[in-house]
Amino acid sequence: MQDAAIPNTIGLKEKINDKFDQVFELRPKADFVVRRTEAFRAALASVEYVFGTKDASHPGIF
Repeated sequence: MQDAAIPNTIGLKEKINDKFDQVFELRPKADFVVRRTEAFRAALASVEYVFGTKDASHPGIF
């Protein structure tokens, strides 16, 4: 399951992006990236989202 988590989440992000403009009027300036959690964090088995910067110079991280 862990091996499929990142590709599945990226696929979900693509599906969201395809329909985004049909549901929302405003689009966030910053994107978000999906990447593997560091080993020491993965041991805690928690999921986290780090917000991007307000000026969109850095994306959010999921």
